[in-house]
Amino acid sequence: MTSSRFGRRAAGAAAAVVLAGAAALTSASPAAAKGYDLAFDSGSPTGQNALAAKVTYSCDEHNDNALVVNATKLNVTGHDESNAAGLIKADKLTCDYTRHSTTVTLRTQTGSRFAKGDRVKFTVFYFDGDGFISFKQDKVVAL
Repeated sequence: MTSSRFGRRAAGAAAAVVLAGAAALTSASPAAAKGYDLAFDSGSPTGQNALAAKVTYSCDEHNDNALVVNATKLNVTGHDESNAAGLIKADKLTCDYTRHSTTVTLRTQTGSRFAKGDRVKFTVFYFDGDGFISFKQDKVVAL
């Protein structure tokens, strides 16, 4: 008899733990569950050999990650490699768990050339203070 009583108590305790966990999940706000998100929307040439990237992002209130966009021209030969990079520091991002759109201006590397019609690989990601990359996304577009 004691073993069946023990079994019922263990089953009851397990059920209580499961119910408590389910209650915690249902009471958590949707914003808390969302956290970080990052998406590349579009890229375009802007003026004198510069590039712009439109990005949609979401981050936690205590964010310390910078948002980075890199661009590399594809299908180049020899020394025609072209690169550009842009950055939005953590303190310039609006981090309130909701999605925001922003345009990142990319600076071109010396000697790099971008023009309308070029195929360019854009890489967008968060970069933390320790040098780790997260939420990385690549997308190839024609300018």
